[in-house]
Amino acid sequence: MNKWIKFFSTINLIALANQIVGNNLLNVGDSNCDKSFERLFKWRSVTYGFQEAKVVNKPIFLLIHKMQCPSCQKLKQKFSNSVRLMDLSDRFVMIKAEMGYDAALDDEKFQPDGKYVPRILFFTSNGDFIEEAYNNHANADKEYRFFYKNPSEIINTMLLVLKNHSKEPLRVIFQYEELSHLETCDMEDDIIVPTLLH
Repeated sequence: MNKWIKFFSTINLIALANQIVGNNLLNVGDSNCDKSFERLFKWRSVTYGFQEAKVVNKPIFLLIHKMQCPSCQKLKQKFSNSVRLMDLSDRFVMIKAEMGYDAALDDEKFQPDGKYVPRILFFTSNGDFIEEAYNNHANADKEYRFFYKNPSEIINTMLLVLKNHSKEPLRVIFQYEELSHLETCDMEDDIIVPTLLH
């Protein structure tokens, strides 16, 4: 009798495990992407990030987004899938701020060419805006200079900032990438337009 009880309880545990794993596989999607995006990068708030940058002497990467913005969601997904972005992010103080929830974003220095999302801005460790750190890719949107369509465009700007505003030398592999521009862009999957805010 005890054998049968153990047998049936084992079957119930297996069924429960299958149901849990199956449900998790079904739920893979935007929420999973958001979790990866939050977990893979060391995101800071605007106030804390600018303070930390002074202490650790690293440049600042500021992502301004909005939760309901389709372009922001697509960028988060592409961002989370880029190993090169993850590696480079260790050389920056990474700040993520949501438009409409962080009053500091109303300051003009966070809106150099208007109100739109997603927008990525770079600052020195002292908090000075780096004007030349914008999307200078050939296919970049000329009106919204701080809007990026894909990770390769972000990586190129990150390398520029590290080269000109970081005390640490670039690793040899990053120097090679910067010179060769071998990053391929999947144009079909690019984020086409920013979301304009009024």
